[in-house]
Amino acid sequence: MKRTRFEHILCVVAFCVFGASPTWGQSENGSTPADSDVTRSEPNAPRKWIPNATADATRLHETSGIVASRQYPGVFWTHGDSGNDPKLIAIDVEGRVLAEVMVSKAPNTDWEDICIDDQGNLYVGDIGNNHAMFPARYVYKIPEPDPHNPPTEAITASKRWRFKYLDKERFDCEALFWDGQSLYVMANLIPTKAVVYRLTEFRDGQMRLDQVADPRLAFPTGADVSSDGKHLVVSSYSAINVLEFERGDDSLITLSNKRTVRYPLKKGAIESVCFFGNDVIAMSEKGDLYRLTPEDFSEQVQFSEP
Repeated sequence: MKRTRFEHILCVVAFCVFGASPTWGQSENGSTPADSDVTRSEPNAPRKWIPNATADATRLHETSGIVASRQYPGVFWTHGDSGNDPKLIAIDVEGRVLAEVMVSKAPNTDWEDICIDDQGNLYVGDIGNNHAMFPARYVYKIPEPDPHNPPTEAITASKRWRFKYLDKERFDCEALFWDGQSLYVMANLIPTKAVVYRLTEFRDGQMRLDQVADPRLAFPTGADVSSDGKHLVVSSYSAINVLEFERGDDSLITLSNKRTVRYPLKKGAIESVCFFGNDVIAMSEKGDLYRLTPEDFSEQVQFSEP
């Protein structure tokens, strides 16, 4: 999403946080995937905001979404922002491009985020709406390609959903996530307020927005639910938040016990985020990849410029 410098400044908001150390995303044996893939800092080293890897900027343009594959260990799917090709790009944790897959009949008007379910499907959110230009937005369901043997021809989305805005109130969205057989978007109503809506299909190809949470978060740019369904990570300008996630009997969700890592904006805002085992992978628009641990959130680390 392209913004003016003034809009960037408006979205920089700090919050007070509290909570214990999270334990999200463990595998069945309690291990963390690919622990040896990224060089860790020494415990007493300065906490500088330095990327663990950078993706090839000549192949990834204005990255705007990222999610970890659940079928192919160590693989992430990402995509470009508005104006780029309708293309899925598979990378590894070191930023190396593994595959590029074109998607037909799914124009990239303003692709903002991507998520994944447990049945091998990706969901791409064409949900951006700068300046409230569009009366409706779209989500595409796409069977996950094999990144190690990618198709040579464009693939087609297996489903397209359209949703309209409540009471004709148009808003921008940059965060999409999947949990419990449902899709959710996080709306940017004003720079200091986000609202979570569940997308509910009421007839074929048409979804409605049902408000399910009103978290105290500023301008979310990406989101993901941990594989155990207990935590939600949300990126925004200058901060990345992890919250406890719980679905209630009344169809509402509860977001609590927020833990925040803050980062400097000098190297670019974080535009997308996802869980990777016990860790969180954050990605800037320029393709810089950062890997954060549960301890970073428990300690409420405030990273400084390199």
